[in-house]
Amino acid sequence: LAIHDLQQTGFAAFVHQNHPLAGQKSMPFRALQDQTIIVPEDGSLTQSLVQDLIKETKIVPRRIIKVSTFPVVKEAVLHRIGIGFMLVEGLFPSTNLRRINVQELSKTYRHCLAVPTERQELRIVKSFQKIASDIGGAS
Repeated sequence: LAIHDLQQTGFAAFVHQNHPLAGQKSMPFRALQDQTIIVPEDGSLTQSLVQDLIKETKIVPRRIIKVSTFPVVKEAVLHRIGIGFMLVEGLFPSTNLRRINVQELSKTYRHCLAVPTERQELRIVKSFQKIASDIGGAS
C-alpha cells in the first residue's frame, strides 16, 4: 500500500462573527463553560476529541448538540445556535464565521491517499492524486 500525504489540518472552534467570543484568536477549552457545543454525530473523531476534553477539564457545557455532518455543524453556527468544532481546512470559507484555536487541540492530522502499490502508476490514480494535492495545498 502506498500512502501519499495530501494535507495536514487540526481542529478548532468556530463561532458566528457576532458571538461574544468572536474576537478571541485562541482560548483554553475551559472558556467554553456554559456554552452550547455543536459536534458531528456519534463515532466521529471530532466528537471523541470534544468528549475527551470535557472529561479532562471537567467543564460542563450548557448543552451538547450532535448533528449529522460538518456542513450541518457550520449551518448551526451560522444560525447562532452554539459553538461548532470542525477541521480547520474542512469547510468552505464563510465571512460570517470566526475560528478560535482551542489550546488543548493543537495536534494536527494528516489527510492521506492510500493506493495499492501496484496501481499507483495508473494515469487515473496519478490524475486524482494531483487534483487532491492541488486542492489540499500539498506538494
